[in-house]
Amino acid sequence: MSLNKITFAVWSILLLAGCNQDPTLPTGSATAPVRNIIVNPTWLIEGNDLIYMTEGQSGEAEYTGFVETPGKAVLKLEEAPPFLVWDEANHKLRWSPNAGSGNDPDDVTALERVYNVKFVLSSDVQPQAVFEKEVKIIVRNVPQDTVLATDPMPTAFQEGALTNFKIQIANPDFPDGPFQIVTTNLPDDVVVSPGSTPREFVFSFQPKSSFVLSTDPFDSNCNCNVKDVTFNLFVVNPGGHQSTAKSIVWKVYDRRLAPFITAPANFTTDRNVSFMVFTDDQNGDSAPSLQVKTQPTLGTVTVTSLTTAPNRAALQISYTNIPQAAFGTTQVFELESCVEGVCSQKRIEVQVVAPPAGPPPPTNAPPVVVPLPAGPSPLNPNGANGPQ
Repeated sequence: MSLNKITFAVWSILLLAGCNQDPTLPTGSATAPVRNIIVNPTWLIEGNDLIYMTEGQSGEAEYTGFVETPGKAVLKLEEAPPFLVWDEANHKLRWSPNAGSGNDPDDVTALERVYNVKFVLSSDVQPQAVFEKEVKIIVRNVPQDTVLATDPMPTAFQEGALTNFKIQIANPDFPDGPFQIVTTNLPDDVVVSPGSTPREFVFSFQPKSSFVLSTDPFDSNCNCNVKDVTFNLFVVNPGGHQSTAKSIVWKVYDRRLAPFITAPANFTTDRNVSFMVFTDDQNGDSAPSLQVKTQPTLGTVTVTSLTTAPNRAALQISYTNIPQAAFGTTQVFELESCVEGVCSQKRIEVQVVAPPAGPPPPTNAPPVVVPLPAGPSPLNPNGANGPQ
């Protein structure tokens, strides 16, 4: 200790000693022992004034007290947090700060926390006199990784099937949260929403029918194609600290759907007609076939294949030269569409009636176009059917 510091301590001690005397107490009254801070330069506490520590790491430092002979130094540690242990016999200050020791309750974003502790030196022959040394302890915060508990988290999903599950977050630094979920490469079909507590999140996943493609690996166990979904999940605690990435792998199994055929509804005609039929692969990755399996035997049927959009097949069908023998009959078109071995059928019934009295339409008159239904289709969810 420098001479200037000792001189300052002398005046401080004299003032403190005067404040500790209470003239109103009668002689012989019971009072608490009065501490007198010693300024004798022969009293000394050797050791660091500043120690850096890190959560989860142990260490030790030596502190030694010196007093005037024949007294024996007695060195105590006061105002210490639980992770500090003073080994008086061996003059060792040992530490092992656990998770949370570096968390500043006044600033959750802080990366360290400061503790001020005090060593108090006394002599066995002069127990009421003390020499004090303050030590600053700085504990570096090590953000604790989170534990994700589910009920449990599923790893297998099927196209079209809705799966809901919950994730519970446990973090030693912030037992009550709240937390944020951050993901990378999470499919767009997955919806993450807050749960019933700040530590809970709800995942909802309903893979659309086109999620798994025919080019994805084939699994003989399910006799279907399977797509692996790999994404990373992070948790951000209230201090803004992000956990290490948790890599998650899901398997999505194909559910092969039959093609969706769009065609006119049953209709009635008294003249030549034309209409279009198309079919979509609801899984969205293959071009389906489309053919007329059954057609009218009376009159002329002309079928023309069209290319309108990927994963779609279309036919332009004309029914002309309808003879009088067909009047009053029901003529049938039966259609079939297949993709990846899965097929669907469509039946169209045409009621043929006699034309009204009067001159017949010109022989070169174009066929009457039969409209498609206005309902939705896989490629046109808003109902705007027709060539794309």
